[in-house]
Amino acid sequence: MDWTVIDAHAPPPPPQTVPPLRQDLELIATAPDNNGARRWLIYDPLQHKFVAIGQSAHALLQVWSDGKAIEQLVENAWEQHAETIEPEDVTRFVQYLQSSRLTLDAPSGGWRTLSASADNSRPSFASHLLHTYLFFRIPLMQPERFLRATLFAVRPFGTRTFAVVTTLIGAAGFYLVSREWDEFRATFAGVATLEGAAFLGCALMLVKLLHELGHAYVATALGCRVPILGVAFILGTPLLYCDVTDTWRLKSPWARLRVDIAGIFADLTVACLATFLWAFLPPGIAKHFMFSLATAGWVLSLTMNLNPFMKFDGYHIASDILGIENMQDRAVAIGRWRMREILFALNSTPPERMSPRLMTGLAIYAWALWTYRLVVFTGIALVVYHFFFKLAGLVLFTVEIGYFLIAPMMREFLEWWKMRQKILSSSRSLATLAALVLVVALLALPLSTNVRMPTVLTAPQLTTLYTPVPARVAKIHVGYGDKVAAGAALVSLVSNDLAQEMELNRLKSEVVALRLDRGTGDSDDRSETIVLANKEAALRQQADGLIRQRDELNISAPFAGVVAEMLPALHVDRTLSPREAIVVLRGGRGGAAHGALDEGDLWRLKAGVEAVFVPNDTSLPHVNMMIRSISQSAMATITPPELAASHGGRIADRQDARRQPIPIAAQYAVTASTYGDLPDVYQSRSTVGVIIAVGAPESVLSSAWRQVLKVLVRESGL
Repeated sequence: MDWTVIDAHAPPPPPQTVPPLRQDLELIATAPDNNGARRWLIYDPLQHKFVAIGQSAHALLQVWSDGKAIEQLVENAWEQHAETIEPEDVTRFVQYLQSSRLTLDAPSGGWRTLSASADNSRPSFASHLLHTYLFFRIPLMQPERFLRATLFAVRPFGTRTFAVVTTLIGAAGFYLVSREWDEFRATFAGVATLEGAAFLGCALMLVKLLHELGHAYVATALGCRVPILGVAFILGTPLLYCDVTDTWRLKSPWARLRVDIAGIFADLTVACLATFLWAFLPPGIAKHFMFSLATAGWVLSLTMNLNPFMKFDGYHIASDILGIENMQDRAVAIGRWRMREILFALNSTPPERMSPRLMTGLAIYAWALWTYRLVVFTGIALVVYHFFFKLAGLVLFTVEIGYFLIAPMMREFLEWWKMRQKILSSSRSLATLAALVLVVALLALPLSTNVRMPTVLTAPQLTTLYTPVPARVAKIHVGYGDKVAAGAALVSLVSNDLAQEMELNRLKSEVVALRLDRGTGDSDDRSETIVLANKEAALRQQADGLIRQRDELNISAPFAGVVAEMLPALHVDRTLSPREAIVVLRGGRGGAAHGALDEGDLWRLKAGVEAVFVPNDTSLPHVNMMIRSISQSAMATITPPELAASHGGRIADRQDARRQPIPIAAQYAVTASTYGDLPDVYQSRSTVGVIIAVGAPESVLSSAWRQVLKVLVRESGL
């Protein structure tokens, strides 16, 4: 038979006759299933739900008569519709109709059976509470009259012309934003402010309202009812929703697909228009709000609504395209069946008949869904843990992980336990067990000897020389690649402004000296002798400073080395600013690396072991090195700062009041040096990468266990 059977906790005795059906039920023909078989829907207006049935169930309903014997019903179905149906199938169908409250009389057992069935279907208080704080709905209004009254005004937005115009506007907006991409990207920083968060929140509410109205208007245009518009709370975040269950009346899945994509079309329309307007508006509130609308539209459409693993638009679009109602639950059933067949080769009957390609696709979808839920529920648990105070957060974290992750695994293991006889008798089970033992052994054996450390590699002596003041090139003494001795002249500079200051200082000094010399004969000069003496001393100090500046214009080598880089197009009479690097001087050919070692790997590494520097830039060669020293005390700040995540590095950090990068986990300074000369590509710059050293072996399980212990100790406050 082709209907869903609900297992009862204590099944009543099978009925001998069929009960009367409720007169308010509606039988609706719908599209064939993915195998081409005809289907119908039973609509229950009291519960506002649809039940899909196949041809055998439809044949029974066509010959259904109150109080008719089951044997007579089977005979009439064969005579009038040529359907071969067993009495046991009719019994299960009757029980299903009764459990779904589609019949007028109570099943055998009367109200006690109904009460027991209601109790079994009602979730426990703990389960209800857990689901409620994650997700619950509040109906707000019945929008059907409003939708029908205003439908004429929104019909132009559903035309092909409007879609083409919106696409062109969106393309133009993308082009214009690409021309001002730096400004557009810089606006993201404003989201972290209170004003930016308020703009984004308002934009999200507006986009979500238009999204739900898009669904509602298209459903109304197709003749379906939209009985409820309300607010759903997901992890405390309010989001609008509308009830478009009535779209199951539509015979064509492509008609339902129009309702599915209407909300996404509304999001993208808002995003295209806002992106286009952003490029034309002057800086201010309107431009910022357009940015928020564009961001909300793109983010809602691409990351949330198109996600096939959540029961939003993406899921329903996939379901209608494939023609598979209740796709997620059916895929999970097929995924569990296929997993058992791969692991144990039980040769059991699949949950339902489908093409092999479709069943494989649904199994892969189910496995991807499990992975997605593992990541999402773990993330939710971590958010809940950090949101509440520590004790409540820990309890809720444990409940989240236990209920949503561990409990489904335990239910599957219980199913395996029930099938243990078949599993143990299968030869595939031995192969699966052997593979499991091999994987555990590989994880438990201390095979990994690599210790990785974020590192910055530099030449041992590398300096960049600048002019102290704006100056003009008088003479160039060296060229690129020249070897120079310590103190050797590199570039001679002159400064006209400095020369004028020196000449002015000389003239002032001569005047002061002259007045001091005649002080004994001139009464005015004699009275200012002390003042003139102080002025002479000040001019002498100024002269000494000007001479030092003049000497600094003769750029010389602070140490013996090689000219690694010179300012391009450097020539005599060129004027230089203090910001221009004139010469890069490198001393020696070897290299030194400064890295950071995680606290967990401190026991594994010793000085003197071999290592390899692997640069982040894959086009650069690897460099063989040796670990020279390991600090015995943890870093106060991350040094070099290029290793910090806030500076683009690999080490997680936070910034203190002075904006210094402070490591989240303890890090220890490590230095290493090359065995010989550095390759030329490293000689004139610092390079960020990773040092891989040979350390004490450690297993994957041991490493994971240490990480768990470290987190537990840190969070416990010990």
